[in-house]
This record gives sequence, C-alpha cells and structure tokens, in this order.
Amino acid sequence: RSRDVNLHDLEVDVPVWDDEPVTMFARYFEPRSPAPGLPALVCLPGGTYDHHYWDLDVAGAQYSFAREMAGRGYHVVALDNLGTGRSTQPARDSGLVDLAAGAAEVAAELRRRLPDGTPVVGIGHSMGGYGTLRIGMKRPDVFSVLYPMSSCCLMNNPGGNAGQRALWPPICSPKGAWESMPNNLGPVGQALVPLCTPLGSRSFRTRLGDRLLVCRL
Repeated sequence: RSRDVNLHDLEVDVPVWDDEPVTMFARYFEPRSPAPGLPALVCLPGGTYDHHYWDLDVAGAQYSFAREMAGRGYHVVALDNLGTGRSTQPARDSGLVDLAAGAAEVAAELRRRLPDGTPVVGIGHSMGGYGTLRIGMKRPDVFSVLYPMSSCCLMNNPGGNAGQRALWPPICSPKGAWESMPNNLGPVGQALVPLCTPLGSRSFRTRLGDRLLVCRL
C-alpha cells in the first residue's frame, strides 16, 4: 500500500514558551485516493520514540501502521514528540504538558489543511496516550475522538501526596466503573459524563465532555 501514499515532512512552529522558539516535526502520509468520510489520524509515539514508531522499517516486511492506513484512504500524521527526532531539543527541562501543547499545534495545522468538518482522531501510546488525553482536556477543539493506548500517568499514586493523587486519577477501571477527573483540569475536565461501557476484555468507550474517548488498557 505504500505506493498509494504521498509523503510530506511538516515543520510547525509552536508557541510552547514565550522565550524559546519551538518547531515540531511530523511526517504526513497523504492518501493518493482519500476515502470520503474517513477521519484524519494524528499519532503520538511513546517515550523516547519518534514518528518511526508508526512507520517501522523492518527488513523484508511491511510493518507500517501509517502507510497501511493511508493506503486505505486515511490522512495520517505521525509526530516526533518535543525533544525527540527532528523536533526541537529544548534548552530547558520540559514535561508531558509541554509535549501535549506542541502536539496540539501540529494537529491544528493538519485541520487547516483538510476540508472543513473532517474529524481528527488523536491516537497515542504510553506517553503519547497521555498527550492525547491532555489535549482533549485542554484543547477540545483539536480532536474529535481520542484513542489512548496503555497511557502513562493516569493511575493513582497511593504513596504520593494529596496533590499527586488528585492529578493522576484513572480514566476507566477494568470493571468499567467511571472515576471522575479533578476540577483543576479545565472546562472539559469538569464536564465529564459518567458513562463507561466495555468494548472488549481490555477496551472501554466513554465520553470526555462532548468527545468520544476510547480507552485501550
């Protein structure tokens, strides 16, 4: 399916900090035959990985999620997280909040390139999964659907202080019970709907404000 894909390298200037310029790199897998009605996919890799996480180069095998989905008609963007690959290596310490802020701007740039009304799905694994959730909570205009997989930083920390325990509550428990997010997460975090229905043995569907959230545990 790789022959059905046009590759574009994107470099997006993002306002993460006022006093340090930041450029986020992403590879855009543009389908040569876009399928009408399909969403665009913005893919955030796990910690220490770059966009090749979604476009693995395996000798003698085709093992690329991005090329496979673009060959099926999806627009796919795979990011280099802040501090990895060809994205800016910050001079200062940076964290997951900064990573999410940069990724949100790349997703917003993709929206500007696509026809109005095209839904955009945020997909992330581990650290990237947290990034998608953070964007959903702080920038509800960016993603139509969130698909975090094995996200980090979303569990209670019994040994931490009260502030830490409030900051990292679970989204969905294996029993399908909803546990609310704290109010300090912003307007979307305050508007969670207590609905969590099992999709399978390790997947759940729920709502984050008016956005669909699919958790794969």
